[in-house]
Amino acid sequence: MSALDTALGRCLAALATFGCLLPLAEAAASEACPGLQQGSLQACDRCVHDDLCPMGENGTRMVCHAFIKKCVHPNWDYKEVESRCPADLQAPATWGAMCQQMCPDQQAPFQCAAQHCLNEDFPCRWVPGCHPPKALMWGSSACMRPCNDHEDKLKFLYGVEKCSTAISKFSCSGWQQIGTFCPVSCSTAECPYRCNRDEEPNLLGRRCWQRVQEDGISCVDAIREGTDCHCKCAHIYLSFSGISTRGSGGAFKIEDKIFIGGKSESFELRKQVIAGREFDLDFTGEGMRSEDPGHAQGPRLKVVAQGFTCSNGHLPMNFTGLQCQQPAGSSVLAGVICTTPPNKATTYLHRWRKLTINSCGDFQLCHCNEKCDMSSNWKRAGVLEARPALNLGTMEKPMPGCEAYMPTMPPEGSEMFRNENRSNGLLSTYLSVSGGLTPSANILQAVQGSLAIYLSTTSVLLAQQVPDSNEVTITEFQGPAGGRRLRASGPRALQPVTGSDCIDDDAVFAAEAAKVSFPLQSCAEAFKFVQQQAAGASVCGDATLQKAFDEGCRLSCGLCEPATTPGPSTTAGPTIDPGLAQEQAVLNSLPSEWPGGSSALKIFAKVRFRTDATKNVFESRILQMKTDASHFLTILYQELGKAGLEGADLPSQLGAHVVADPFVKIDPAPLPREETTSTTTAPPKLSMNSVIIIAAASAIGGGCLLSCLVVLLWLYATREQHEVDAGTESKTITEVSEGGYRFKKKVIPGTAPVVKPPEPSLCQRCWENSPCVKLLCPKKQIRRVAPVDEENLADASHLTIGSRVRLMGLSKAHFNGLEGYITGGPNDKGRFTVDVIVDDDDSVRELQTLSFKPENLRRLPPEFANDANIEAAKASLEENARGPSSYRNR
Repeated sequence: MSALDTALGRCLAALATFGCLLPLAEAAASEACPGLQQGSLQACDRCVHDDLCPMGENGTRMVCHAFIKKCVHPNWDYKEVESRCPADLQAPATWGAMCQQMCPDQQAPFQCAAQHCLNEDFPCRWVPGCHPPKALMWGSSACMRPCNDHEDKLKFLYGVEKCSTAISKFSCSGWQQIGTFCPVSCSTAECPYRCNRDEEPNLLGRRCWQRVQEDGISCVDAIREGTDCHCKCAHIYLSFSGISTRGSGGAFKIEDKIFIGGKSESFELRKQVIAGREFDLDFTGEGMRSEDPGHAQGPRLKVVAQGFTCSNGHLPMNFTGLQCQQPAGSSVLAGVICTTPPNKATTYLHRWRKLTINSCGDFQLCHCNEKCDMSSNWKRAGVLEARPALNLGTMEKPMPGCEAYMPTMPPEGSEMFRNENRSNGLLSTYLSVSGGLTPSANILQAVQGSLAIYLSTTSVLLAQQVPDSNEVTITEFQGPAGGRRLRASGPRALQPVTGSDCIDDDAVFAAEAAKVSFPLQSCAEAFKFVQQQAAGASVCGDATLQKAFDEGCRLSCGLCEPATTPGPSTTAGPTIDPGLAQEQAVLNSLPSEWPGGSSALKIFAKVRFRTDATKNVFESRILQMKTDASHFLTILYQELGKAGLEGADLPSQLGAHVVADPFVKIDPAPLPREETTSTTTAPPKLSMNSVIIIAAASAIGGGCLLSCLVVLLWLYATREQHEVDAGTESKTITEVSEGGYRFKKKVIPGTAPVVKPPEPSLCQRCWENSPCVKLLCPKKQIRRVAPVDEENLADASHLTIGSRVRLMGLSKAHFNGLEGYITGGPNDKGRFTVDVIVDDDDSVRELQTLSFKPENLRRLPPEFANDANIEAAKASLEENARGPSSYRNR
């Protein structure tokens, strides 16, 4: 047999078994996946087109199943497909497309994938070597599908709208397979599998799906951090894909916004860093350049100061990690060209590492995706916020611009100084300052000035800032053995030893200590030993060494009776200064190892206070240093600079610690004359001009008051002399003619109230004409109430221009009862124009022109009618009442 026959036989066998094509003819490429050959897949492999599937049994080509999108034999039923191509819910690589309805699409744009299929990998990440299929782009709707719950498909299949309802009703692992619809709520392996594969983790190793699902932040907040979220939050990236304002893609800009819940959300990156420390920057977006990031065309990053544009802004001089330079021979306004490529570049992430800025402030972050030599391609992507390092108890050396961000002390409330009283004394505490400062004179002076500024407040009682630098005392603390021998308080009686006998006798102490088998040779050694064994215990109150302390350490233990002078005693016995006793107790409680290490500067600080309110302020601020010493350290850095420390001499980091809570020692010494404890001030002295002005004002005021009093008494005395006639109301009577066959109604108008004052006397007329009486007691005018023409209430013929009328029966009740004058009418609607008297007093009459129907107008006699024209009005009313047919007109 020849070699050719052997090859032909093998090919025929392979063709019968696997459906292979003869190698004599080259296989055709797939229509949907040009990079793959037709028939190159195996049974149950994922597929997007029928031509990828192999030949099956009996020479029948397999097809791409319309629901699971795997190569299956067309003769297999549902159960055989499920048994031959099983899917494990815990292994997402075995899942089918999970299409809930038939998805026959086998070429772009694969619309049924987003509409019916639950597996977001189909079709763009479905077939290896075909990512994505032909004519599809990563920014298309079939590819950008977020890993979320599919609640929109729950209602169609199960009649529920929320995953929480479906889980409570069916559970995640029931036969309904709710987990495939609710991968997030059921915590399935879908999102971890997909997003761990597709997303880049942030610098802490966390991916976007973890930040959103586990840490509980929103997609927008995760994108603002610069996190790659194109898997978990793909819908946001899809909404910006192909937008004309974004040009050729790149990092999200400050101007890019999305509406969520009716609110506009910006993707502005806000990066907070510590000045002087290295940091990294991540930018996320869509369509970001990932091929050859080191190419001169980009991508690139630039950091510029606020107020400058990205196109011509310059890199800050104290910024390291980026290389940007201005072209030779160009103008200052031409901007710079940056040449530092990103350390990592993907389609959705650009990352720059090991950047440092050695100043504080806000800076603009500018990003360029490609063609970075063109100024129009630089876009604002975010803000860099550089702040000083503020740690608990420590602070690093301030950098340029950092002073504005240092914390400040909050102002004290006014109620603290409301009842401020005099109180003189000392507030003491123990501090340690770490960082390598030496106890030189200029450093101690800087610490003293810093503490004075830190404690500074305004005393209302003293009307000045306290304390000044002279009221703050700073000394280096060297421990009890360094000479600080203080008397301690205790229940034992004082020994009657005075003068030069009040000393510590180390020999006596050593002898007594040896009796109890303690090899201690001095009081100082005993103090140190007891303190180390039991911090905070009373040294002199130790039971074992009590006799040794009583006999040999009288001075240190405060067992000496103070020297007295001859004379009568006012006390029951000798006493111990409680301030010294408290100081000794605090001294005994100091730890052997101070905060800040052995190289820390140990300080004993005393601050004099002169009021109780300032003492409270000083004490609260010292206690605040225990939790936040940054404000004090900021001042200390400034004072050390004024003291001449700079460069390498100025520590790069300082710390401040309160070793013991502040304690108070009231000063028994009397205050100076100007600081007397009395809060009463001497009355001010009045000048001669002030006395004259006060006397003149008193005389004028007294005269006016006396005049008013006289007028009031006179009016009260003459109140009976003014008789008032109450007047009568209008009456209507009926008269009968002589024959008894005619009747006539007659209106008798009433009389207005009449005041009949007596004839004024000469003195009374003088008083009435005086300006004071006219000003304080004006006359009240009395006006007659004119009668109403009730016989012709609605007769328009009696209403003429100039008639005086009263308004009645109006729906706007506030016009009823007002009077006025007819100025026109009737018009074509039968209405009259009336000048209504809205306000009428002695100085002004206010009129308002309105129109009314005749039935709302009541005719009145002329204004200011006297008795004569009232009688004329009566006659006129009688004449009108009789009418033309009255028997009196015959």
